[in-house]
Amino acid sequence: MLNIARELKGTIRGLLKMYGVKISSEARFFEDIESAKKRLPDPVQKSIEAILSSLREIERSRKEIDDALIEIGKKDEDCKRLTIITGVGVLTALIYMR
Repeated sequence: MLNIARELKGTIRGLLKMYGVKISSEARFFEDIESAKKRLPDPVQKSIEAILSSLREIERSRKEIDDALIEIGKKDEDCKRLTIITGVGVLTALIYMR
């Protein structure tokens, strides 16, 4: 899922680059795209919006999966023990427990 999201973001950046728009901040990616796309031709805006819609759905699904895994990890005693280690969160602990 993360690779697909990264590719979609790259596609959006590539479309914007053709029109001289550069998105630099990952933290404000969605906000920057929303403001930038207003200056673009309608067909390009629609293309970007379609990609953004897919990207938002991927982000929502990823968060849903992460939240479910965190709930599983909070109930597991071995996972709780591993999270005592500095820098090890629930998701990392679950990976080591496989």
